[in-house]
Amino acid sequence: MDSLKLSVMEKKDFLESARVLSIAMLINPLHVAVFLGNGEKERIEIEIMLCERGIELPGIVFLA
Repeated sequence: MDSLKLSVMEKKDFLESARVLSIAMLINPLHVAVFLGNGEKERIEIEIMLCERGIELPGIVFLA
């Protein structure tokens, strides 16, 4: 990796970001074990979890 760019994520971008993260996290073996699968149902569970954490702890989730 030659360069790294950091930018501030706005609240309006969070739902789309949660969706993208849920797709990326779905193939992680740890998440497959925790959510007992890697289908659309599990992806939605991850997305909901990220959205809930984003409301409760925005600074920590946004950093992820």
